[in-house]
Amino acid sequence: MAETLTVASLNRWLKKYKVAWESRDPEAAAALFTGNAEYYWTPFEEPKRGRSEIAKAWENATFYIN
Repeated sequence: MAETLTVASLNRWLKKYKVAWESRDPEAAAALFTGNAEYYWTPFEEPKRGRSEIAKAWENATFYIN
């Protein structure tokens, strides 16, 4: 069962998102989503579907960042 969205739970999620981005950790990023999530990276492309596609998108996006 999904956690009820509250200000506190959203803040926890955002902190984890920030850590995943700053650490360039695609697996940590993907873990923030359900297994069947659809992540719309841009409004012009098909969504990334599932944790493996989300992780791959993060890996590609952070590959060149120092």
